[in-house]
Amino acid sequence: MTDIDEAHLWSFLREFEGDAVDNAGRSGYPTKDVLERDLLLAAEFAGEVVPTVAGLLLFGRDESVAKLSATGCGGGDQVRGRLDPVAGGRARQYCG
Repeated sequence: MTDIDEAHLWSFLREFEGDAVDNAGRSGYPTKDVLERDLLLAAEFAGEVVPTVAGLLLFGRDESVAKLSATGCGGGDQVRGRLDPVAGGRARQYCG
């Protein structure tokens, strides 16, 4: 979960959850659990919980978002499109 900007994630959640998020602070802000179980923006892969592309676009750290590309899964896949360089997660771009 090092690719996720936790400050932006929890700021977002605080706007919608209010006092419920305050209780999460007592258990150490379970970022992995919230992304996987509540928001469905993470999934288990090879024994590790990793963010989905949507999770990265919304709450990813700047350097993680910049690494995203739409070039396919394998080295021999035909390129169907490319993403323009993105500076930071979409939540940061929208909210300032």
